Amino acid sequence: MATETFTFVENVKVSDLAFGCGNDNHFFEDGFGGLMGMGRGLLSLVSQLNESTFFYCLPSIDEDTEKTGTLFLGSVPNFSIGNAITKTTYLVKNELYPSFYYVSLYEISVGDVD
Repeated sequence: MATETFTFVENVKVSDLAFGCGNDNHFFEDGFGGLMGMGRGLLSLVSQLNESTFFYCLPSIDEDTEKTGTLFLGSVPNFSIGNAITKTTYLVKNELYPSFYYVSLYEISVGDVD
């Protein structure tokens, strides 16, 4: 573990961010760039930046594997990708596992069957 000054877009610098590096990452595919903690724990990136909201857009697993995701910290941006409309949901806290994120599940549908 160490701390360092990180520089984000628009030259925003944040001092004393804790981070760690691994040297035996053989469980991951070639080209693995690293890990970033996004949980609710004290050392996660969102906790250290004191951000209560973030938006993580994952690329489709069915399309080009060269595409990457996009991460926004802070307010959720208002945009669409092609004809797709972005969707958001509130996350629920679980007192037994406070570092994790949960969503409330009301219904599951497969095709026309609920």
